[in-house]
Amino acid sequence: MAGKPSSSFSESGLAYVRKAISVREAWLDRQLAELGDEEREVLSKAAEIIDRMAGN
Repeated sequence: MAGKPSSSFSESGLAYVRKAISVREAWLDRQLAELGDEEREVLSKAAEIIDRMAGN
């Protein structure tokens, strides 16, 4: 694609990135599990607003 920089990672670099993403997602899952229903609703509405602001 024009205008999109290309990236290449070594196998160890790619493994590091995948692990970092996995750790971050596990942390977020744990945090979300601790929220109550009202907090989840607020978070959902905030995400909708942020998506709209970002043009998505």
